[in-house]
Amino acid sequence: MERFILLLKITQQSPHKILTFNNAFYVIELDYNFTEKRMLIRNEKSSNDSITDSLFFLEKLTNISSQTKDEKGVIEVFKHVSSRLVDLGFNIQFLKSSINGKAPLLYALKPGKIDKKITFICHADTVTNIDRTPFKRDIKNNKIFGAGVADNKGGIITGLKAIESFLQSEDNHYHTLAFVVSPNEEIGSPGHHNTLSSIGVTSDYLIGLEPALYDGSIIHSRSGNRWYNVNVQGIAAHSGRFGEPHINAAHDLAIKISKFSQLANEQCGTRLNIGSFNGGNGSYNTVCSSASAKLDLRFKCFSLRDKLHNQIVEIISNSDQKCPYTDQKSKTFFSIEDDCPPLPFDNKNLESINQLKKIIEVEEKRKVLSNHSGGAADINYLSFPHNIGVDGMGPVGSGMHTTKEYILESSIFTRAQSIKNFLQVLNKKGD
Repeated sequence: MERFILLLKITQQSPHKILTFNNAFYVIELDYNFTEKRMLIRNEKSSNDSITDSLFFLEKLTNISSQTKDEKGVIEVFKHVSSRLVDLGFNIQFLKSSINGKAPLLYALKPGKIDKKITFICHADTVTNIDRTPFKRDIKNNKIFGAGVADNKGGIITGLKAIESFLQSEDNHYHTLAFVVSPNEEIGSPGHHNTLSSIGVTSDYLIGLEPALYDGSIIHSRSGNRWYNVNVQGIAAHSGRFGEPHINAAHDLAIKISKFSQLANEQCGTRLNIGSFNGGNGSYNTVCSSASAKLDLRFKCFSLRDKLHNQIVEIISNSDQKCPYTDQKSKTFFSIEDDCPPLPFDNKNLESINQLKKIIEVEEKRKVLSNHSGGAADINYLSFPHNIGVDGMGPVGSGMHTTKEYILESSIFTRAQSIKNFLQVLNKKGD
């Protein structure tokens, strides 16, 4: 095997591409500080696209520890996935995070005959730990267990197999194909929001490889989320002494939390959740001088988001506590820590959603639905009025983010075949 190594700089403005030539394939090795990369060229072809190969590759990826904080593991996943993508003729880019020193985003592109682009979205990071959730194949019950096997390494395998099968079946593909792998989706992909949005601007179809819903439904829309960090300032004092100025920030925050909760409406798909709150110095006899809460707002569309935001700001702006001696009022401040747009469902998506459902029904010989998901994902950032998006095209499974996470083994291949068939439909239409 012939090998040689090149050291290259990664820059924000000019990310380097990995190409193929003379039947050689490139494998990526990123240094941990992400300022250099090593490009290793090997003269060997990938194994045949088969069920055995896909399962072997899934086991390999699942056995890599790639919790979000384990960036070395995430880069190891990138290395293996980019190798497969290069084998399929994709050019590879690593797009730097806007947060200094954090992992880049893997972006692969295979040009077609037309500029219209089909973009696949997935992620390399996981929530669970491979030590607690090792890879295990339960053939009898058609299940595969493992850390991130559903969310999202099974989705990576499904997408790669679908693309490979499609390219093998079509001499010419009209659309440009893109494959996006985030390093930190499980915490909202910080540092990559602008990059994801810029990719979405040039995308015509979005295929999200997050796992299907527990009943096998695909996802036709997703809620957006906005995270508020709310801080209330009061005046500390001894709680037993009268005559001293005091304002209890905890009392003020408690009233505001009660008002926030009244804004939720399950029927409209809006939810407000207090993820955590704290305040005071831990004593019984001190008037609390400061208190804070983390508020998670979920919404189906932009109009609901804007309406709820105005209501939240109104609640925050009104002080509910004042000093009985000076009439001084508590002060409340807030910041928005994350602002993820929704993946809306509208009429332009109907044709593609219905086509996909029928295609999957043929492959799986059962009724398949499409539903809304309250959770946000990277596809939200790529969604724009001009493009058509569907998520949950990864395998069917359950137990995400737990030690019981699993997928149905057969669904890897039925969903991959369904995506391939959908790509063929789009390819015939040429639009």
